Amino acid sequence: MRSAVKFLLYTFSAVLFLIISLVQLLLFMYFLRSEGPHLLFLIWFLSALLFTFLYYSLSKQNRLLKAAAGLCAAFIVFAGIITVLIQVQVTKRSLAEAWLELARSGGAFGFFSFFASEIYALFIFVQAVFFSQKKYVSYAFSISAAAGLCYGIIFHKVYLLVPAVLLCLTVYIFYTPLSLAKIRDRFFRMLFPLSSAVLLSCITALFVWMSPDPSIPSIPLDVTPLVQRISPQFPLLTSIPGYGFSTSAQMMPRSTYLTTRSLFEVNGTPLSIHYLMTERFVNWRGTSWSKDTSGKDVEIPVSILGDDERLTSYQVSDSVLLTLLEDFYTSFPVKADTVEIRIPKTLSSPFTSDEADALLFEQSVKRGAQVLLLQSKEKFYYTEEELHLIQSQAVNNYTAVYEGSGQWKTLVQNLLAQSVERSGRGAVVTGEFTSVEKRAYLEILLEYFSEGFTYSLSTDAPVSVQNPIEHFLFESKKGFCIYYASSFVLLAREAGIPARLVEGFRVQLDETGKGRITGSSAHAWSEIWIDGQWRIFEPTPAFMSSDPFAYVRENDRNTRIQLEQLFHDQTESGNSGYSLSINASRFFRSQYKLILLILLCVTLSAALLLFLMRILRSADTKTKIRARILVKKYVKKNIESPEKSGWLEWKKAVSAFSEEDAQTADDMITIIYSGR
Repeated sequence: MRSAVKFLLYTFSAVLFLIISLVQLLLFMYFLRSEGPHLLFLIWFLSALLFTFLYYSLSKQNRLLKAAAGLCAAFIVFAGIITVLIQVQVTKRSLAEAWLELARSGGAFGFFSFFASEIYALFIFVQAVFFSQKKYVSYAFSISAAAGLCYGIIFHKVYLLVPAVLLCLTVYIFYTPLSLAKIRDRFFRMLFPLSSAVLLSCITALFVWMSPDPSIPSIPLDVTPLVQRISPQFPLLTSIPGYGFSTSAQMMPRSTYLTTRSLFEVNGTPLSIHYLMTERFVNWRGTSWSKDTSGKDVEIPVSILGDDERLTSYQVSDSVLLTLLEDFYTSFPVKADTVEIRIPKTLSSPFTSDEADALLFEQSVKRGAQVLLLQSKEKFYYTEEELHLIQSQAVNNYTAVYEGSGQWKTLVQNLLAQSVERSGRGAVVTGEFTSVEKRAYLEILLEYFSEGFTYSLSTDAPVSVQNPIEHFLFESKKGFCIYYASSFVLLAREAGIPARLVEGFRVQLDETGKGRITGSSAHAWSEIWIDGQWRIFEPTPAFMSSDPFAYVRENDRNTRIQLEQLFHDQTESGNSGYSLSINASRFFRSQYKLILLILLCVTLSAALLLFLMRILRSADTKTKIRARILVKKYVKKNIESPEKSGWLEWKKAVSAFSEEDAQTADDMITIIYSGR
């Protein structure tokens, strides 16, 4: 009876602790409007708590079960710590600052809130250690300390931080029994690690303060490429150059892992294709491109969204509305013929709007922000004087010839010869190409890239390759849009045709005029100066052909995923990608049954494990339990208990009834005198 009551109390305390811990975490997630894989997170959290509780609660006699619980707890908690450290390493400081600013104004949301909840969950594991060791005062103090620390940092409440630090010290001091000598001893033992931590923090802060680019210290090992490969849709990776929502022509990466996450919702003319620019590049440096800054002098007018009566200097022929779907973002792309940008009044962050950087905000704007791009074909109607000036600038800035290898020069001569043959010209004189002959040469270039080349998001180029363009053209003939567009630009310049590389997004709208820009929409293309204006040329064969998959190998799964999302149903593909967005309050309201089911499963698991504890007890424990039962049995037969007569006398009295029961007395004597 006594053991059953103890078992019930033990189970009740375990379940009570799990419920209190879960309520703490759910409240934290609710206040921050966390969005992420909540179900997976809750299962991990409760499992880690349960095994941590069992490990510290089991006695030393249950060695096997204690070891198993300890290994499980260590594995689960360690996996959580590694996950948090990886997220810290890949998170950009600008994203953290944007989220903190929003949190302090009471408007936190998104995956970064989920990230903060993961960190808070690690604090709760410390509480599990206190509770399972029956240090209830320390447990109560640690709850207050963790809450004050996290809420104080996130919401910038200094009055919460001071008591939180004091509570942390109190927890450490009162972890031992209340004894003045032990408290004093514990306090002096704290001085060295505490002073060391303060000293290291001051040194780190000094170096960060003296650095020309102060940033949050990160793990020395860069795990970003690994995360890109394993989970390219991971939310915190979206702002990393060369990944996610950028193909990064400035870096010329050998491979890219484009995310399937949605960035913008696009509304415009039904079934139209839009090339939205984010950056332009001008000079090829042998291994990468330099950014084109000449467009900074050409500002794009910005007005307030909804001001439809405001007249522009151009006759507006079309418009595209962009709605931000990502948590935080700083840059909005524009079209080449954008004559005006309209933004909401709520976007108060300072910004620049020019033809070099599109629409760029100094601070991240949050989800739901809308930008309207007004377009006009009249933008390209110049006076003769303006046309002469622009053309001279194009020739001066965008006709630099690439000094390539012998293979490169041979290729150029062959392509120019084909152009001369097609146009009927007698000799190759690049500086005197007519508009018709230039078009013939550009057509030959497009035909050249459409035969014998493979489209892939990985070039398979070894690290030792010093010239990525020539490796692409003459060895692998395999690559993605940056390589096709870069080669096209350099080959066009060989004919004296001004050309430049552009990076941004390509999106095709459906029959309702809607579409989505995802990471898969990231693209690079060429702009050629011809017929008195800059025109878009698409040299990537997969985007020119009616059958884009004809240029992709069967086993190239990464590339096929990108093309399927781009060329299948845009609306469906925009929503079918792996997403981590679940509104916290909506999740709790709609999934309360699931949460209760998880709690029930955890309770049953706890009861089962505690039952196994009883079964898998040590031999000594089993002997004690058997002896207790036998004592009660023989008391009914008028034999005094060993507490009165001693185990030797009890053994003599019992041996008359059963030698097996007498052996139990011998075992108890051995246990008592061995001190087990």
